[in-house]
Amino acid sequence: MNPQANDPAPPAPPPLAAPAAPAASAEIDSAKTFGDAIVASVAQALQRRARRLVFVDPDFGDWPLDNIEMHSSLTGFARLPGRELVLLASSFDAMQRRCPRFVVWRRVWGHVVAAWRPADDEVRLPSVLLADRTIAVELLDRVDWRGQVLTDDRRLHRLADEVDVFLQRCEPAFGASTLGL
Repeated sequence: MNPQANDPAPPAPPPLAAPAAPAASAEIDSAKTFGDAIVASVAQALQRRARRLVFVDPDFGDWPLDNIEMHSSLTGFARLPGRELVLLASSFDAMQRRCPRFVVWRRVWGHVVAAWRPADDEVRLPSVLLADRTIAVELLDRVDWRGQVLTDDRRLHRLADEVDVFLQRCEPAFGASTLGL
């Protein structure tokens, strides 16, 4: 008789825990919670295999673009086929000064990144992150750091439509490399 035939089967491994779904709206009340929301949203976009990320800000000076977790999530995002990261800013000068790691990353992954600036210098850009119209981070008050994380379809589509209107009136900016003659 086979001694292993009477042994009970080993217990099945526990199922992997699914990530917690975000609330329909979460509040941002400080620079830290804004930065945390940006990093978490990009990580979540990678996990959901988002195809397009859109970052909009006047200058990205306060975004956590040099954060190690953000860098890792963006690299994972860029390695997936058919991905696009769209940057829209009035000026990229603050980003270049404050986020050197991101600037180098942008050179390496230039084929994934499209950078734009408004053709009209008087346009006031919001501070928004959009991931495939499934999650958004919107900073409503830059002085007091008030904002929200959105997952509600109606509000997300409104915000995405506003960003699309901005992008229709833009010109290329912040090249991956500068060619000198």
